[in-house]
Amino acid sequence: MRQGQLTRLGGLWRELRPDRNPLRRACDRAEAALVAGLLAAFLIGVPLAALFAGWSQYHVGRAQQASWHQVRALVLPPAPDRRYAGEEAAVLATWAAPGGAQRTGRIVAPPRARAGGTVRVWIDGSGRPAHAPVQPGQLAGEAIVVAVLAAAAGRRCWAPLRWPAGC
Repeated sequence: MRQGQLTRLGGLWRELRPDRNPLRRACDRAEAALVAGLLAAFLIGVPLAALFAGWSQYHVGRAQQASWHQVRALVLPPAPDRRYAGEEAAVLATWAAPGGAQRTGRIVAPPRARAGGTVRVWIDGSGRPAHAPVQPGQLAGEAIVVAVLAAAAGRRCWAPLRWPAGC
C-alpha cells in the first residue's frame, strides 16, 4: 500500500472506532455502527454468495450430464446444403426420444453427414436436440469462474459507497 492509502485507512479507523470522546455526536456513533455492520455483512456475504454460485453451477452441470445423452439420428432428404467442403449444416433428421417416441427436427450435422445416413446427436431429458454437456473437467473450472465473478460483483457493489462527511 502507498503512504496515502495508509493515511486514509488510519483516518477512517479513527473516525469509525468506538470510543468515549465527548465531542463525538450520537449520529457519528450510529453511523460508525451502521458502517461496521454493513462491512461485516459484506465480508461474510460475498464469500458465501461466491460459494453458493459456484456450488449451483457445479450441480447444474452434473444434472446436465446425468440427463443428456447421445442417440443416433437418421438424416432425411434432401441432402445437406453446404457451401464449403468442411462446413457443418442444419439438416432435417429423425431420432428416438427417451420415452421411445420418434422425433423429427433440425439438427446441426457434421460435414460427413449424407441423406439416409446416421449421425450421433445429443438430446436433453425431453428429447430435444442439445449441445454436448459440460465435461467433468470443465465443471470445476466453470464453478470457480462463477464464484470469482460473484465475488467481483459484490466488490463492485461495495465500491460506490462513500463515507458521509457529517450527519
